[in-house]
Amino acid sequence: MNVEERLNYAGFKKVNKDNETCCALCNYYTVTDDTHEDACELHRVNFGKNFDAWGHECGAVDCSKWNNIVNGILEEQKEEEKAVSISQKQESQQPPQQSSQKEGCYIATAVYGSYDAPEVLVLRRFRDNVLKKSRGGRMFIKIYYALSPGLAEKLKDYTFINNKVRVILNRMVILIKKRFKD
Repeated sequence: MNVEERLNYAGFKKVNKDNETCCALCNYYTVTDDTHEDACELHRVNFGKNFDAWGHECGAVDCSKWNNIVNGILEEQKEEEKAVSISQKQESQQPPQQSSQKEGCYIATAVYGSYDAPEVLVLRRFRDNVLKKSRGGRMFIKIYYALSPGLAEKLKDYTFINNKVRVILNRMVILIKKRFKD
C-alpha cells in the first residue's frame, strides 16, 4: 500500500493548511527515532519522509496539548507585556544602549541544544545572507529577536513541542540547503 492508500485506510483526509487542527499539531503525531519518518501512534501508520503533516488530519485528531501550551504562553506573554509597559512608564528616559549580546537563533539553539549545531549554522547563514538583505527579512528578524528568547526559555522543558519544532526546522534546513547552496 502506498502512503495515500494507508492514509485513506486509516481515515485521514486532506485539510486546508490554515486549519487549526492537523497531524503536525496532534498529540499522536511523532517522528520515529530510527528512520526519522513521520508516524501516527494512534493509528500505527508510518507516513514516510515526504508526508505533509500540515495538510492532513484524521477523525481522532487531538491538538489539546499544543493548544494548552500555546494558550498558556500567550497569557504569560500578555502579562509580561503589561508589566513591561508599566515599568517603562515609571523609568526615566535614557538613551538606548548597544547590546553586546550575539545574535542567536534562540529557538533553533534550544531545539538542537547548541548554538554551534550544524542546523543552527545553516539558519544563521540564511539570516545573514538572505533575510538581512531585504526590508521584509529585517522586519522578520526584529520580530523574531523580540519574541524568541522568551519563547525559547518557556519551551525548553517541553520535549513534545521541541520535537515538533525540530521536524519543522529540519525541513526548513533541507529547503534552505537545496535553494541557497554556499
